[in-house]
Amino acid sequence: MAPDRPSARPKLLFLVTEDWYFCSHRLPIARAARDAGFAVTVATRVTDHGDVICAEGFDLVPLSMERANSYPLLAL
Repeated sequence: MAPDRPSARPKLLFLVTEDWYFCSHRLPIARAARDAGFAVTVATRVTDHGDVICAEGFDLVPLSMERANSYPLLAL
């Protein structure tokens, strides 16, 4: 049997415009994914809730994107 490798875990990326929105609407889903063995990454504009996201054990990728931007891939 092969040893468990961190890279073998399935990955889930949440791409949301605001950190507060993630915490108020997506946090329970992200927790369930983490508890099911997923490596969870949150890419968002960080204002007030970055510490909450990190405390849950999620990877945080700060983005500087504006909500008016209709092309989120351009912001990346």
